[in-house]
Amino acid sequence: MLKKLLFILLLSQGSVTLAQDIPIGDWRDHLPYSDAVSISFGDNIIYCATNSAVFTYDQSDMTIDRLNLVNGLSDIGLSKINFNNYNKSIVIGYKNGNLDVIDKNKTITNLSFIKNSNVVGSKSINHIYFQGKLAYLSTGFGIVILDTDKLEIVDTYLFGPLGGFMLTNAVTIDSLNIYAATDQGVYFANKNSANLTDFNEWSLLTDLGTAKYSNIVTYSGRVFTSLESAAWNGDSLYFNDGGVWQKFIAWGVNINSLNVSNNRLLISYNSQVNQIKQSLSTESIISNHKSLFPLSPVEAVIDNEGYMLIAEESHGIIRAKNNWDSEIIVPNGPSSSSIFKMDIFQDDLWFVSGAYDPQTYGPNSISKNLINYRIEGSWNTVAEQINNISGNVATDAVSVIINPRDQTQVFFGTWDNGLFASYDSKRPVLPWVSAIIERRIIDYIRKVTVRNAKETLTSDGDVTNFEADTKIIKEEFEFLSQL
Repeated sequence: MLKKLLFILLLSQGSVTLAQDIPIGDWRDHLPYSDAVSISFGDNIIYCATNSAVFTYDQSDMTIDRLNLVNGLSDIGLSKINFNNYNKSIVIGYKNGNLDVIDKNKTITNLSFIKNSNVVGSKSINHIYFQGKLAYLSTGFGIVILDTDKLEIVDTYLFGPLGGFMLTNAVTIDSLNIYAATDQGVYFANKNSANLTDFNEWSLLTDLGTAKYSNIVTYSGRVFTSLESAAWNGDSLYFNDGGVWQKFIAWGVNINSLNVSNNRLLISYNSQVNQIKQSLSTESIISNHKSLFPLSPVEAVIDNEGYMLIAEESHGIIRAKNNWDSEIIVPNGPSSSSIFKMDIFQDDLWFVSGAYDPQTYGPNSISKNLINYRIEGSWNTVAEQINNISGNVATDAVSVIINPRDQTQVFFGTWDNGLFASYDSKRPVLPWVSAIIERRIIDYIRKVTVRNAKETLTSDGDVTNFEADTKIIKEEFEFLSQL
């Protein structure tokens, strides 16, 4: 049962030719940086968290830096990143409760208090909200307050029934109250209360009910919060205006995040980002990148030039003024961390994404970014999706082999969609007639390999079956190549 694998190929100089430019004793990461999960901006630097790493983009000199387990981060499975203008620190949260804090001198400090706590259940860092030096961490059990100067936990708010755990998704503070969006409604308390650790200080906003609320922000003197529904287009966005809660959007939507940035409210839906002015009118909508592909935004902020910085689930960062004036910012790397099989020949590395459950032997139905390869030092993806011979989207690639006689020919086997072949990394991968051909291709490659490894001359110098075998193998492969 191979689930998501952290794809770090730790390559040393003496191992394979791929590592020829790596000094002895050093390591290189080969991580996907396109699967953005969170984004922040400060001091002209964009900070983007992915599932397994962080990359930054300095707008002053247009340089990209990577942070990962190899060079400083303490973990994988990132969930949130946020820049604190108060002391120029960056707080990175993980799904297991781990924390990394990067100070203004770029020193990384790991804080494992939450990860190593005896809390039973989720410890995930779901949201990071700053008030001066204090970071309000929304976690799987409540709110944890981190002093980002002293790097210590100063308080924990457990406001569930009888002081129990409460899965908290986001926090915001207005002039009077602190609000928490939870899986059981929106709770609030007087922010000046002397004892916010007492659950009796907290109350449910009964007007909003006890549904799951995933996001909450304060903007334009109002509190906005989004109700999350399991139904498609079932989410709702509410705001409080003069003490009355009302829908901000009349129709159902899918909301991924709410952010306040550069005096604008940014609403990230499943397929677009809306920028809302202080007057609550819509200033702009970004839904695609130059008409090349629709967006799948996760979170968004705004830079100093008024461009949206969008964390996109499969393209890293989209920096956009509108649907035509935009650019992609992402380090080179594979597009998937779901690695099932790899094959390497000389400088070429190919891997496929797919898996199956060892108990049920059922596939995992992975259909995106099935095939990645690294040629001449650069990572590429064959296609986001490939179709089988029936025209349906193929899933779960489980085998890959490079032809050692011609490394431009690469073959891929899938769980139940047959065999695919590539004759050139710049051309599409094509489906073969049926998976049974995979065995014949492998047999062909093995025959050629064995043939070239043996001397097949008789003692008097006559060729035995070598030429005949060669002719048969060649004709067989030419036949298969035409299918």
